[in-house]
Amino acid sequence: DGEGLFPVDRYALVKMRFAWQCKRFKEGNVGSKDIRDFRGAIDGRAQYGLFFTTSGFTLNAISEAARAGAIPIELVDLQSLINLMGANGIGLKKKNNDSDELQSDPTFFEEYMNPKGQSTGHQLTLN
Repeated sequence: DGEGLFPVDRYALVKMRFAWQCKRFKEGNVGSKDIRDFRGAIDGRAQYGLFFTTSGFTLNAISEAARAGAIPIELVDLQSLINLMGANGIGLKKKNNDSDELQSDPTFFEEYMNPKGQSTGHQLTLN
């Protein structure tokens, strides 16, 4: 779904090419074929891959992503993405000070959801 350059050193003199793909699944998990197809699509174009999904990954997909000698692919399922966002304050905040429960931060997403600056009033709570 996209590609970019990631700085490897602190001065950004050395950069690694990477690519990512996102899959929205309502049912089932991402399988090894999806990982192989993604790797084939980025071969020669990227040194590293990120694969995001709203579901999970089969054991075969996990094995395929870590296959020795192939372009490495990092797998990020929905729960991992929520954890990363929460830990880094990206679009999520604690529901209250007494709980670890997270909720969406509508102000973070507003510019993406409604470019004209009109509030949508939507809020998502995550456990």
